[in-house]
Amino acid sequence: MAPLPTPGASDGTYGTELNAYLVVEHETDGTHGDTVPTSVTSSGDITSSTFFKLGPDTELTIAGGIITATGSLHTVDTQSNDPSDELDTVNGAAGGNLLVLRPADATRTIVAKDGTGNLRLAGDFTMDHSSDMLFLVGVGANWIEISRSSNET
Repeated sequence: MAPLPTPGASDGTYGTELNAYLVVEHETDGTHGDTVPTSVTSSGDITSSTFFKLGPDTELTIAGGIITATGSLHTVDTQSNDPSDELDTVNGAAGGNLLVLRPADATRTIVAKDGTGNLRLAGDFTMDHSSDMLFLVGVGANWIEISRSSNET
C-alpha cells in the first residue's frame, strides 16, 4: 500500500503521493473500489463494530452423501430433491475453518451422520426445519461439531 504523503516533507510530490495513496481504495471516477480483503491474519484480537458476516449462504446439493463447502455458510439440499438424504462427508475442511449448515428446503430432511465420513458430531443430527443449523470447525480433514440448533417452528 502506498504511504500517505507527509505534510511539509513531500514538497513538490504531495499530489502525486496522495493520488498513489487514494488509488488503492478509489476507482478513477472517485467512487470507492472493491477493497474487501480475502483474508485477515492477526496475532491479536479481531474485532468489529458491526456484524461479523460469514458470507452469502450458497446452496450445496448432496451427491452420494458428500458436499464440498466453498465458504462458511451453506444451505444443503437432498440429492434429486429426495424427501430425505444422509450427509456423511463435507469436503473443504481445514484447520480453523468455520462452517454453518442448514437445510435448503423445509420439506426435505438432511441427516448429518456422526463418524460415517469426516463429520465428528455429538450423534447424528436430523435437520428437518429451515431454521435448524449445524455449526462446525475444521480440524485437519474432519469437521468437529461446535453446536447445533433444532428449531421446530
